[in-house]
Amino acid sequence: MKIRNKKDMILNGNMYKTLILLSIPIMINNLIQTLYNLADGIWVSKLGSVQFAATSFVWPVNFFVYFHRIWTIHCWDLYIIPVIRRR
Repeated sequence: MKIRNKKDMILNGNMYKTLILLSIPIMINNLIQTLYNLADGIWVSKLGSVQFAATSFVWPVNFFVYFHRIWTIHCWDLYIIPVIRRR
């Protein structure tokens, strides 16, 4: 499907079909992430309870770093690159 068709589908298409189509990659990503965390938890729990607790502590830090990276890229694309192009 071309970009123009996707834009038309989002703006003028069936809302429920569009939501389902857009949510499928997110659901697949969440499933993979959950399976990864489950396998990680099983493996680390064999090392000990403190090590298993460390994975629960590190996850929010990891999420913050990931979110900050995405936010920085987003700001770079929206605010800095247009200023550079105007010069």
